Amino acid sequence: MTLTKSKILSILLFLPCYLLQGQGLYYEYDDGANFVCISDDILAFVSPRGGYYYGNYSTEDTVIIPIKNILSDRNYTISTVSCDSSNMEIMVNYWEKPYYFGYSDNTNDTAMYLKNAERIGVYFGNNEFLASDYNGIITMDSDRLSMFEDSLHFYVYVDGGLFRADVTIPIKLGVRYCITQKQYGMYPFLIDDSASWFWPKIYYKKGRKTIVFEYGDELKVVYTLVGQSCSCLEEIRKRYTDL
Repeated sequence: MTLTKSKILSILLFLPCYLLQGQGLYYEYDDGANFVCISDDILAFVSPRGGYYYGNYSTEDTVIIPIKNILSDRNYTISTVSCDSSNMEIMVNYWEKPYYFGYSDNTNDTAMYLKNAERIGVYFGNNEFLASDYNGIITMDSDRLSMFEDSLHFYVYVDGGLFRADVTIPIKLGVRYCITQKQYGMYPFLIDDSASWFWPKIYYKKGRKTIVFEYGDELKVVYTLVGQSCSCLEEIRKRYTDL
């Protein structure tokens, strides 16, 4: 009998997890709202303080070291409008909850709204940092842009908001880049000097039955081993469908 691609796919869908490549150990925190998954050389997690991560890692004894988040630029879309022809501009829209007296975090997502960030910070690889005024717009003139080549890579943060992003855009005068977060609370764990305050120490404990994210001496987030997962990538996509 000849197996077609569709038949092979059907067979794979019904194979048990332990027969598939990519099987990982799955840890949970906060009833599964946040997790850690480790499979071969892949680490994936969603952290209540550090955002999401998917990529390679290394270990030193019991310490787990993220190397590169390969999904760090997947949490936003970009659109453009015209601006002053002598400048290039950057602005951010992000999802927010309508906080008010008696509001509950359990409110359905339909209660959320898209907000124009009032203040953003942009960090460049040459250790340069720019902050907007309260109009939420970073403006760069031709003199500043001449320091770069054809494109600009930077990390952007919203002051007081659950958004940060890894962005690369072409350099074009007269263009305002509008960066829009895809989903509430969707932001990457970034491996760069600009975000070092987000970095926890990550390590195994209790014979690898728990994984701890330690943010200084005051806060520790403990993930408990639950079982196995067929795909660390799919575990992230359960939380953020657009990744």
